[in-house]
Amino acid sequence: MDKKKLTLQTSMAVISVLLNIWGLLSLLHTIQVFNVPFLAYLDNLRLLLKYVVIVVTMACGIMLFARFATTFKGKVKNTLAIINCTYSTILTLPLLGTFVGCFWAMKGINVPMVTDICNEFMDIFKSTGLQYFIFVAGTIMGIVFLAVPIIMTVQTVKKD
Repeated sequence: MDKKKLTLQTSMAVISVLLNIWGLLSLLHTIQVFNVPFLAYLDNLRLLLKYVVIVVTMACGIMLFARFATTFKGKVKNTLAIINCTYSTILTLPLLGTFVGCFWAMKGINVPMVTDICNEFMDIFKSTGLQYFIFVAGTIMGIVFLAVPIIMTVQTVKKD
């Protein structure tokens, strides 16, 4: 195997895994499952900004891993693509559920973990119309975040 290609593949794999670990640890720190000292910078951010950091970090890791998978051929590429798609789907379902849950939470129904996020949105965006717009846009974003990796994985696997 070409040494340059191996170096690129190794770098992509390591960076994508590190980004995902960072994102998962950030999530665990944010939901206070356990305190991660090197993530203390998150403590000074608004709750929504913490989740933006988590989503962006993990999305970068997932996209980089998807690109990493395409550096292979055949069954290896297909297997890595399917693993990445499954992982992405598992992580995206709670994102979609959060935005859908915000519709109930804004009506005063307590939805565990969602109500805090919804209250944060409502504190920042005072207009009810804007709140509905954000929750609809977030729901659409969640659907897109689910659909795109699945469609791309199907196309990747069909090529081989």
